[in-house]
Amino acid sequence: MLKQFLPQLQTTFLKALNDSNRQVRIKAANALSHLIVIHTKADPLFMELHTGVRAADDPAIRETMLQALRGVISPAGDKMTESLRKSVYVTLTSMLGYSEDATRAAVAGCLGALCRWLSPEQLNATLSDHLLADDVTLDWTLRHGRSSALSVALKEAGKQVYADPNKEKVCRVLLAYLMADRVS
Repeated sequence: MLKQFLPQLQTTFLKALNDSNRQVRIKAANALSHLIVIHTKADPLFMELHTGVRAADDPAIRETMLQALRGVISPAGDKMTESLRKSVYVTLTSMLGYSEDATRAAVAGCLGALCRWLSPEQLNATLSDHLLADDVTLDWTLRHGRSSALSVALKEAGKQVYADPNKEKVCRVLLAYLMADRVS
């Protein structure tokens, strides 16, 4: 019954993502995650959130935009066009080692949620190049981002991530993260 009000609601909630009050931003992100399910043309919303993530100067706004992006990717990442999915993917992987903890964790959550909707080839590349490519000489922030993304990917896309031939590598990387002194 909300379909006829979708444009107005979406506009209102997108504006609320920039509100100074964190509680308002979180509720707006949550509302968008419910609206995306009934959306027939979701790309403009994905694009708006992606642009918001890249353009946000305020770390709190960026974090909320990322939470909203994850909130719409989880239930409806399949509604995203391939070109936009690639663009979002590039942005997220470039931010995995972000210096701010909250932003890094939110980026990792988005990337982990996106894994569910990647093609098998893209997922394998993501696993080998990012999530399962652990090196103890890497900066701890990048390792933290990768470990967080792997955690969310195992939750959101466990059957695809923890499958042959990756099972042994997933276990080995998890053990390496457990032994790390700086990665939580």
